[in-house]
Amino acid sequence: MMKMTSFDPFREITSILSPHEVSKYLAVEGWQLETRDRGIKEIWRLPSQGGLLGRIMLPLAIDYVDFSRRFRDTLEALATIYDLDPAELAERIIAASASTMRRAPDSNSAPPLSSGLNSDEKPARS
Repeated sequence: MMKMTSFDPFREITSILSPHEVSKYLAVEGWQLETRDRGIKEIWRLPSQGGLLGRIMLPLAIDYVDFSRRFRDTLEALATIYDLDPAELAERIIAASASTMRRAPDSNSAPPLSSGLNSDEKPARS
């Protein structure tokens, strides 16, 4: 008997996108990097005049067992926030990554922390 598998567009885009590309996209879209645990994760927030529109965790450690699930969750959250289907989201992420590569000669560097923290520091909690 042939096993039927359902088509999952988010699974497909997780295989063509990288966390680095998503990080560039978030920076271009006005998200602010709160915290970066080098090589593990980034925490991003989307501020607005009325408060916070969104906050996400972007996994970076592709060798973690749960990386694919967490990366997929991040992409699903972005698609929901921007009301995009997976293909539209992937196109926007790829376009943002390509545009930042044309502008910056060092395309391997991650966006700077908006708070001025070093990459392994965490903001103090009040």
